[in-house]
Amino acid sequence: LVVIGILIALQINNWNDQRKFRNQEFVLLKELQTELTQNKDDIILTSDLINKSIKSNKVITSLFESHQPYHDSLAFHFANLYSYTFFIANNTSYEKLKSTGIDIIRNDEIKNGISALYTIDFTTIERMENLYMHEHYENYIKPIYMKEFITFNWPSSFQIRDYESFILNYKTKQVLNYSIVNLRSIMVVQKQLITKIERLIALIDQEIKK
Repeated sequence: LVVIGILIALQINNWNDQRKFRNQEFVLLKELQTELTQNKDDIILTSDLINKSIKSNKVITSLFESHQPYHDSLAFHFANLYSYTFFIANNTSYEKLKSTGIDIIRNDEIKNGISALYTIDFTTIERMENLYMHEHYENYIKPIYMKEFITFNWPSSFQIRDYESFILNYKTKQVLNYSIVNLRSIMVVQKQLITKIERLIALIDQEIKK
């Protein structure tokens, strides 16, 4: 009877420990789901701003061919030539998960997906934005702004110094064409990242409902 009592006590203790771990896993998964949703929304916002910059670049680069006269609506597009905005991942819940121990998540697909997302995908897009967006802005876009514009009232309008000279500058046209390519490349990575995040959110949701 003593042995049976000890075994039952050990089993109850083990069951209580398992329940504690599962409750902790549940809380962490909910926090991660919220954090991933916030990160996805931030990427979507950044992507929307980049898309607007692409459209403005197309409007301005078309001037090099059409040579249409200056009109006030162009001021907005000049101000919006480059979306100088970056995605910075919120990783508070992930850091909490690491300190707790990532093995607390039983679902290997979720566990591996979370690790890859935070350690590879988020750092990759941050490096790409720094390399392609920041360097391109500092080396090419900023000098154009400083040389070609008098006032800088972002995001409403930039007052151009010499419109006729601007639309005849072939080098400027090349810079803006490259901006379009550059920004589109970032958007491709953003869309792929959004898809990965949405898939992880769905997997976590399924796990929570269990």
